[in-house]
Amino acid sequence: MTKLFTLVAIIFFLSKTQAQLQYHQVLPSSTDTAIATFTSPSSNEYHTAFYNPDVVHKNLLFVFLPGTGGIPKGYDRIDSLAANMGYNSIGLMYPNSPSVGSLCGGSSDSLCFENVRLEIIDGIDHSSIVTVDTTNCIEHRLVKLLKYLQNNFPSENWAQFVDINNHILWNKIVISGHSQGGGHAGIIAKHHQVRRVVFFASPKDYNQYYNKQAAWFSGPHQTPAIDYYGFSHSGDFTGSTPVQQLACYHLFGMNSFGPLVNVDTSIFPYNNSHILTSSVSSLNAHGCVATDNQIILDINNIPVYRPVWFYMLDIPVMSGKNNYPEELKLLVYPNPFSNKISLTNTAGFEKYTLLNVVGQSIWTGNNIELQDFSNLTAGFYFLKVANKNGAHSIKLIKH
Repeated sequence: MTKLFTLVAIIFFLSKTQAQLQYHQVLPSSTDTAIATFTSPSSNEYHTAFYNPDVVHKNLLFVFLPGTGGIPKGYDRIDSLAANMGYNSIGLMYPNSPSVGSLCGGSSDSLCFENVRLEIIDGIDHSSIVTVDTTNCIEHRLVKLLKYLQNNFPSENWAQFVDINNHILWNKIVISGHSQGGGHAGIIAKHHQVRRVVFFASPKDYNQYYNKQAAWFSGPHQTPAIDYYGFSHSGDFTGSTPVQQLACYHLFGMNSFGPLVNVDTSIFPYNNSHILTSSVSSLNAHGCVATDNQIILDINNIPVYRPVWFYMLDIPVMSGKNNYPEELKLLVYPNPFSNKISLTNTAGFEKYTLLNVVGQSIWTGNNIELQDFSNLTAGFYFLKVANKNGAHSIKLIKH
């Protein structure tokens, strides 16, 4: 956006109900009484769903699969970010214990990893060492959740992600996951063409018996390499070493779009690389890239990796050219905001102005991050930024 909205757009915003981010917590068995596993209220085994009616919608679904023993609510920060970016967003509860690595890491069956994961995904009997039927598998749970959400929240348009035969429309889905969940995302992307696949601390499928990556990394994949993104910590040795995991990304062909980039020393958009890492000190290198109780927060309680999440979920491939619009180079977060506005990549921007929807200036200065806007009325605002190339304005929402 290179100028403020027209008067028509302003009137539209003023007439809208300024609803907050919508959050739904759904027990899997509430969507289908036949679902009998991983649906315990006492263990918080709920699906989560987020929808923001106040943003431009992508008509895409973000599906996040937790790691071993994890629950969707443990990843609310990234799932809510996806919704604020215009996705319908789901955290899916599925059979995620024991770990796939503990079942297949030392197996002489070269197809162990893929077959175990496939059974968890589609419920067909692919493996003798795991038992997941078609009622309790990932695909059935996702279809039933989408139907439940459509029936209970029809204005949020969850039905657009399945066809009339209740088949998942994978080409409208960004599939993502942490650890075990990321491995499932990779198998789904191998067998279905998804819009994008986003890995966090995954996949970790390394076969110790053969001393190499699992067989499923090789061979044809329905999702092209250009749509794969991965982010892990350089100190993460869970399941495999960082070098072994990097080799997995190379087998996907992700290195065709640039080498490994450390986000600590590179600015957004990270040289357009599809393989990202960090070396920030953390007590849990495996969990800090995505899980709510392990992520690293800045002084404003904002995840330091939020720009990384934003990049992997939203930024289109630019064929190696750093030609993003200025308003994307300057990442403003959180959005919606409560009291503080934070900025990433401020170099070159000389002045900031916060305006209300009728174009009145509320604040002007050189360091907006020091300002407290907690007294502002909830609603729509515009942050106008200026540099040598001109002025740009970015829509913000105040809680």
